[in-house]
Amino acid sequence: MINGDSWVGDKGRADPNELVTDFCEMQFTGVGSYRINIVKYTPKAAKREIANDPYDIGFNYSWESDPVTIVESYRIADISISGSKGTATVVYKRLARLGPSVTDESRCRTLEKDFLERDIVTLTLRRVKGMWWIMDPPPPRVSKEGVMARLGELEGILKGQAHDDWPARQWRYYGCIVKTLNFLKGLGGKGEGAQAP
Repeated sequence: MINGDSWVGDKGRADPNELVTDFCEMQFTGVGSYRINIVKYTPKAAKREIANDPYDIGFNYSWESDPVTIVESYRIADISISGSKGTATVVYKRLARLGPSVTDESRCRTLEKDFLERDIVTLTLRRVKGMWWIMDPPPPRVSKEGVMARLGELEGILKGQAHDDWPARQWRYYGCIVKTLNFLKGLGGKGEGAQAP
């Protein structure tokens, strides 16, 4: 729900270092709902998130349909705190970008190799009622293994359900999942995770 200050969550973290570490690790490993208890949105950002996805509203990501940046590794370079505000600088090794699913299901999402050795992201931190939150976070950066695990699971389910009477759109959806998996398999990188500063 939106109040006067931000999109309301109910947990946060007492320690900003723990907050940033949890955010980066859960995102990297592909936990879809990791934002629910550690992220808040300003009213302007909340409206944008609602327009993009009225159901999940920026808190829960679907790796098979939402836009995502694929990364090989990340390093938390700096966390700076001043009073109730702070920033964290995270350096990612970027491999690719996956666009959102096309709503009319006539074609697959865009798959783009987009290598960048140092993809630098600044996270905004705020302390609200004694707890720290990530404010208005950028789109997720996830390891290829994290996305492949979810898509592989989905592909297995769909393959088990496939039959000749499926509508054409269902076959296209299945084909798009397979296409995305094949694209990810062809990317370099080993998903090393957190690196020493």
